[in-house]
Amino acid sequence: MTKGMRSLLTGSCLVVMLAAPEFAPAQQKSTAVPRRESPVLLDMPGLERGVEQFHYFGWDARFASETSLAFASAAANGYPAAAAVRQQLAKGFVWRASSLNEDWIRQTAFPLKDKPIQITRPGRVGSDGYLNTVLFSSGDLKCAGFDFRHYAKGIVETGIGDVGYRGFYCGAPGAKVGEEDIARIVGGVFVRAKGEIRRAYELDVSPVPDRVKR
Repeated sequence: MTKGMRSLLTGSCLVVMLAAPEFAPAQQKSTAVPRRESPVLLDMPGLERGVEQFHYFGWDARFASETSLAFASAAANGYPAAAAVRQQLAKGFVWRASSLNEDWIRQTAFPLKDKPIQITRPGRVGSDGYLNTVLFSSGDLKCAGFDFRHYAKGIVETGIGDVGYRGFYCGAPGAKVGEEDIARIVGGVFVRAKGEIRRAYELDVSPVPDRVKR
């Protein structure tokens, strides 16, 4: 399979075929992993009974970053759909916020890679400097993109080095996705570490839903 992420619509279900992401080196290969082994999980609006896929890309050739991905879509018509990429950086590598422009959106919101994109609210970095978000649309889909460094109750995720997350959420066709939805979307990204599941960015400090722990 060629470099990049490809998507296709088969019947009524969005099927995503994964190779190395555009933002990862070409030599990285995807390995499907079971949910119980994925370090990143999703729980976003409309995806409670969605179709999930989890992939591990491993460390890049320089051993600078280790990449994992979670993708979910509604079984009925493919949307809502969402994905989150977790990148564990090696010691000495520092997370930096991305510029959430159209190229970033096409790389990150990979089902829309070849679709028209309109940015409806430019990328904006939060007051803590860790969270960067953008709002955009594609046809009748309204979407949000996010890029952040792991943050939990004032403590950045510890490990080998910094840990960054990037991803997107698109609502059902015609459904609104706006500023008021950002906290719910970002709060729907979870990390599994040392046998514990917690929110990757704790905008929402409510308990982790049981459906995420399954």
